[in-house]
Amino acid sequence: MAIPDFQTLMRPVLAAAATAPVRMPDVASTLADMFKLDADEREELIPSGRQRLFYNRLAWAKFHLTKAGMLESPSRGRLSPPPTAGRCSTAYPTALT
Repeated sequence: MAIPDFQTLMRPVLAAAATAPVRMPDVASTLADMFKLDADEREELIPSGRQRLFYNRLAWAKFHLTKAGMLESPSRGRLSPPPTAGRCSTAYPTALT
């Protein structure tokens, strides 16, 4: 399967952190398994060669969700649900755009 774009990753990231704080490496591993990414896809680098493509897209999904107030990032590499998390997951049951 192709590596999903960051918009496709937004809903699963929101769901992963909807009830309790989570670590980004745990989210990355879970979502990579969910999207059935093979080892080569998990290791594919962005054109600069400095970051893995999947983690880059995951970071952009996290960035947009935190800026929208749908997630909080209390410290580096951690996500937690804001007080409005339950409303966000029911308002967007399938996808975020």
